[in-house]
Amino acid sequence: MRWRTVFGSINSDNARKLISFSTYRMQTASVRSPSSRNTPGEDKTDEACHATSTAGLTNATQTGFPRNRKQLRLSLLKIIANEPKSKDQPKNLGHKPRKIRQLYRSPRRLNRTGFSLSSATSHVRSMIRRQIANMSPMSPTPESTAATLILFRFTGEDRPGLTAALSEVLASFGCMIIDVNQAVIHQSLLLGLLVRIPPGVDSEQVIENMRQCGADLGLNCKTRLILDQEYDDWVDRQGKSRFILTLLSRAVTGKQFGAVSRMLADQGLNIDVITRLSGRPPRIATSELTRACVEFSLRGEPRDATQLKASLLELSSQLNLDLAWQRDDAFRRNRRVVALDMDSTLLQAEVIDELAKEAGVGDEVSAITEAAMRGEMDFDESLRLRVQSLAGLPESVLPKVAQRLELTEGAELLLSALRRFGYRTAILSGGFTYFGHFLQQRLAIDHVHANELEIIDGKLTGRVIGPIVNAQRKAALLEQLAINEGVDRKQTIAIGDGANDLPMLARAGLGIAFHAKPVVRQSAEHQVSTMGLDAVLYLLGVRDRDLT
Repeated sequence: MRWRTVFGSINSDNARKLISFSTYRMQTASVRSPSSRNTPGEDKTDEACHATSTAGLTNATQTGFPRNRKQLRLSLLKIIANEPKSKDQPKNLGHKPRKIRQLYRSPRRLNRTGFSLSSATSHVRSMIRRQIANMSPMSPTPESTAATLILFRFTGEDRPGLTAALSEVLASFGCMIIDVNQAVIHQSLLLGLLVRIPPGVDSEQVIENMRQCGADLGLNCKTRLILDQEYDDWVDRQGKSRFILTLLSRAVTGKQFGAVSRMLADQGLNIDVITRLSGRPPRIATSELTRACVEFSLRGEPRDATQLKASLLELSSQLNLDLAWQRDDAFRRNRRVVALDMDSTLLQAEVIDELAKEAGVGDEVSAITEAAMRGEMDFDESLRLRVQSLAGLPESVLPKVAQRLELTEGAELLLSALRRFGYRTAILSGGFTYFGHFLQQRLAIDHVHANELEIIDGKLTGRVIGPIVNAQRKAALLEQLAINEGVDRKQTIAIGDGANDLPMLARAGLGIAFHAKPVVRQSAEHQVSTMGLDAVLYLLGVRDRDLT
């Protein structure tokens, strides 16, 4: 039940306590009775208070109202902390909920403010004047029907049994745990518990027992009263959009972390959780390449999505890191099909350039390849020109080239992990089927779609058989893969480096530009440029420890 006032909506328990506390103060201070004040032109606040709370005053001690000045003053302060800012807020406090909560927990600190019982009562009575003029005639809800919300925060050295011991204290009072979060970093525990204390249970006793239990366990305990409006706001925020920002680097520096955090703050995004996905680096650096990944769980909508994307690209180039931005939805957690380009993605080289070297036209073909990958030349035309230059090359060259091709860093780990986790994989390449099938056997890839070289009498003719696997064909093949595997297109992942990969990257649920050309990095939603292919696993939320 709520009363509508000039402040908006005030909990009826608070309104009842305001009236009862103030009237109780007037009784204990021997203030003139309501009848003696009932003269024309004089304030009738006390009379209204008395009329509204007669039953509560008669049994003040039975309803749990404090019977000493210190407790009464703290209770009045608690009520003031629940109310919106007003022009007659005590000047020595201001409308500072954090400070008010600190004072409520520390009577000594309250004494130093000079916020006396009389000043508290005066402020509350001013609030009552405004309320009585706007109250609807309702019966106040008894105080005993209101639950109390308390946030407990514990810090200290972690060890087994801490959470269990604290939970047992809450269980003994019949408390409900509304929210919980626990983290441990280098044996240091941070535990938060949002607890609902049932009506009729002494909240101060619960707090005291929890603090004592924490002290016995060597934990520091801080408590905070959660106001009604705070809780309602917290519940309302559960419907807000959520995003995941993944930071990838060889080593995360303070400069990188600070720049990313500032960018998120400027976009009005709240960080809910920060998680390290990468393993623990050794204390003494080695010659091995390291990997570092931190995942930010975010809430809210960015103020400017266009500016956000520009900031991600700018930070990536300036600070030598990768940033991947994803909406945190069911599709992100349930990707099922992964399609990869082959040349300069799974493989470090462009296969056609290696074949051209065998044919003695390496420089000419490499120049055409670069132009095509930058989007400066039609892919179909560039492929025909390059294949024509291979005419007459012996078929025996193909296995020779295949054997010397090197996999990209992290390729084997990525494919083995995807296979272990049940993903279906495919090569969608503008390269050639011979090399696609060679990698299929080596990496246990499920599907291969590429161009087939025409071979007659053991020699390449300089032509391909069938339709060219170009940009549009790759995108269509990705959609067909999703249909064949019985998944939604948003459950697909595409990885590529060239301009002919852009339609495929755009069509996939997660499109990743891998060590890509500038035109591709500008257009793709996600990119990995500082690490190997296995960094893609971080974008799926996979931790290093999941791979052992």
